[in-house]
Amino acid sequence: MESKAKLHIMKSKNKDKIYLSVCKTLGFGKGYKRIVGLGYLEELEKLNPNALDILKQN
Repeated sequence: MESKAKLHIMKSKNKDKIYLSVCKTLGFGKGYKRIVGLGYLEELEKLNPNALDILKQN
């Protein structure tokens, strides 16, 4: 069964760091559901400077 839900990368600020997670919408005006946490943007950019661009492509 293939899901038609569109996944989004959400940024949320925790203290002075930005946390990335993959979310799907629950419908208009109903918010979103977090599917998986990816980690802090600063830590991901240490591994690959283009981490956010790579995640947006897929």
